Amino acid sequence: MILTDEQVNLTRGTVERFVEAAAVVQTAAGLSAGNIAIPWRPDIDTLTVHALTIHRAGKVIDVLTSGQKFTVIRRETNLEAATLDGQLTATLQIQGVEVGDVVSLAMSTVSRDPTLGAHVEQLLAQWNGIAIDRARMRLRWAKDVSLRVRPSADLPPIKAKSDRSGQSIELALDNVQPIVPPKGAPLRYAYGRFVEATDFKGWDELSALMAPLYAKASAIDSKGAVAAQIEAIRSKSSDPLTRAGEALALVQDKVRYVAIEIGAAGYVPAGADASWASRFGDCKAKTALLLAMLHRLDIAAVPVLVNTQRGDGMDSKIADDRAIRSCSGTRHDRRKGLLARWHTDR
Repeated sequence: MILTDEQVNLTRGTVERFVEAAAVVQTAAGLSAGNIAIPWRPDIDTLTVHALTIHRAGKVIDVLTSGQKFTVIRRETNLEAATLDGQLTATLQIQGVEVGDVVSLAMSTVSRDPTLGAHVEQLLAQWNGIAIDRARMRLRWAKDVSLRVRPSADLPPIKAKSDRSGQSIELALDNVQPIVPPKGAPLRYAYGRFVEATDFKGWDELSALMAPLYAKASAIDSKGAVAAQIEAIRSKSSDPLTRAGEALALVQDKVRYVAIEIGAAGYVPAGADASWASRFGDCKAKTALLLAMLHRLDIAAVPVLVNTQRGDGMDSKIADDRAIRSCSGTRHDRRKGLLARWHTDR
């Protein structure tokens, strides 16, 4: 990669993200740079491809005006894991890419998630897996957005700037090398470089957003099929522990796992009655069903949000008191080789 430029603008409830990336094809194996695949969520995101070009010997070839077109496909890459997310992919195999070419792509997305409402969050500057000649990140947020921003320890300190309409931070680095995480260490050591931003003030505020969704989903028809199953459990035993075990076994054994995360279903659990009728549901849906049964059996229960992949360290991931530090940003100006030529051509 000779350039990656990411710019994000945050307003209440809306995330606008622009990305420009340029890669030089150095070997025959690098011709895969001509395989363009852009995923997005059509129910939440609006995707725009601004430019796709090849730079060769001082000439610019505009791929989009040459007659080549993107094909939109729905791949469902996690189908074998019983997960449907509805994500689409715009794909294009660029014709005529040669060794020595610079392939450049500029695109943007505008995202609005109805479940998050006015809240916004973003993860930027994830410059970890590949060498980059020039890496740049700019984040801007509106005046009425109370944002917490924190760079990882691998990045230099950043100072926020203010103007009439809001605040912004910017970071640019040259000659960025991949980060090799230590072997056998907890996963938090493999996060690498990042800048995280959120307007959530703490985990309690996030919980307050999610809790009503589960309260609504666990409401059931008092004369429906789920209510009948609850009464059957009640009649078997008066012991709360036995009843809880029966309810858990019913949810785990009688409702198979299928995650339909299209649209609001990514965050919003399906209703307990609906999950029982279909006999399938994801972790959210099965949680809501179990809550419905336990509450009807007079057993205290609350849902808990967990991260099953990232391991420890989640307590410090957002909304602590370590925000952007008040010191000068670092900007390296070492430009050489293809990077210098790229900026001159641009």
